[in-house]
Amino acid sequence: MYELVIYDTSNYEDFPIGGQLTSVRNFLTYIAEYQKDYCSKILLVGLTTSVTNLGKKKIVDIGGKQFDFLPVVYRNTNLKEVKNSLRLEFLKGLFKYKDKIPHEKEILHYIHTPEAFIQVKLCHPFARTAIFSHGSFFNMVRGFRFFQNNKIVGSCFEVFIKWMLRNANLIFVLDDDSLNQYINYNKNVVKVNNSIILPEEDYSDKQLHNPIRLLFVGRLSKVKRIDEIIKAVENCKEDVVLTIVGDGEERTHLESLVETNRVKFTGALKPDQVKNEMIRGDILVMNSVLEGKPMTIIEAMSYGMPIITTNVGGISELVEFGGNAIETDGTFLQIICAIKNIMSQYTEKVALSLCRAKDYDFKLVNAKVFSELRRIKR
Repeated sequence: MYELVIYDTSNYEDFPIGGQLTSVRNFLTYIAEYQKDYCSKILLVGLTTSVTNLGKKKIVDIGGKQFDFLPVVYRNTNLKEVKNSLRLEFLKGLFKYKDKIPHEKEILHYIHTPEAFIQVKLCHPFARTAIFSHGSFFNMVRGFRFFQNNKIVGSCFEVFIKWMLRNANLIFVLDDDSLNQYINYNKNVVKVNNSIILPEEDYSDKQLHNPIRLLFVGRLSKVKRIDEIIKAVENCKEDVVLTIVGDGEERTHLESLVETNRVKFTGALKPDQVKNEMIRGDILVMNSVLEGKPMTIIEAMSYGMPIITTNVGGISELVEFGGNAIETDGTFLQIICAIKNIMSQYTEKVALSLCRAKDYDFKLVNAKVFSELRRIKR
């Protein structure tokens, strides 16, 4: 008998690479290591990158334990070829395979992607729900690839978000802004941290390379403003190179901006490969116009990387501006200045990043999450 159904637009293994997938996997790793008997009580619902697996229950191995998994939508791994909204396709898949998703009254539905709330509540109005907000839901329209300029869709989405917030039994948030927004609709809002599995190795002796190695990790979309990072590298007088990890709709355009051999695109990488890039890299650069609390920043800090970033979302709660991080306005000139600043104090900033990363140990964070889920399930 299942007790918890988890919804996410991922395959819970390696796609799509990003902080949300890492966060969910870290929760499941915690369950596998510290709540072993609970593994068989969880059903994962998500997507598959193999069309033959669609609608068929399979097994996912996480932390050495097995979890049941039901994929309800197929997604091509080539993010540049995506032609339809994943959120809309996922919602359709949830309705198509609704009979395969258990909805007994004892079950708690743990939702990491908001459209799943529609299917759960329409099919089972009295179902208990917990929602994890990985970034402000009210800012999501700005990050839409599809319908971004459709005012009707935007207005309807905002109405839906308010309805969801009012009717959820529990909401997890990562930042103070989301907490202050949501508390107006629901008093059962709990602030938690994103979590990482801290590396066993010691990176306190991390040294700058020559040339200096900048790293970007994330989806290649307009809201990430990667073009300004490229421009900074192309115009920086210091010897600097940039590795861009990730894929997305902006890749072809971004590749066309590169005029030297200073910039390398790796495409999407698996978690272990991303880890290796962070070990090899010197400075992480983020340049988004909107974020939650990016997992990428937390992971980079755990490998001793100082951070260059815009101050959006909950980033100011993750880093110490003027300490292990330099704030910019997103323009290439300020990014160049930030590179020079970090060069002059690299060892100190490495130590500060390593120190801050300890607050995000997956054991501590997910013990709280699990406790809260159990509380509302009783």
